[in-house]
Amino acid sequence: MIGVVGAGRMGRIRSLTAKAHLQSELVEVVDNIAAHACSSAAETGWRAGTGWQKLLEREDVDAIVVATPHTTNPCFTTVWDAPITPS
Repeated sequence: MIGVVGAGRMGRIRSLTAKAHLQSELVEVVDNIAAHACSSAAETGWRAGTGWQKLLEREDVDAIVVATPHTTNPCFTTVWDAPITPS
């Protein structure tokens, strides 16, 4: 299951691309601007949220697509800089 952080132009493109893939299941899109998240959720049919931290806590999410401006990416790199363990 996939979550997307960012519901602007690139987030929309990434969300629709993931939705079109037959083997992916999208669960949530989050954006700090609630209206953007709601708009993307309405278009893709999945849940909207505003907190990427809560998306990280979801046990049903296997992958998170970060589609935010490059200026915010160091924040995510720091948070997610942990070894990946296969389940």
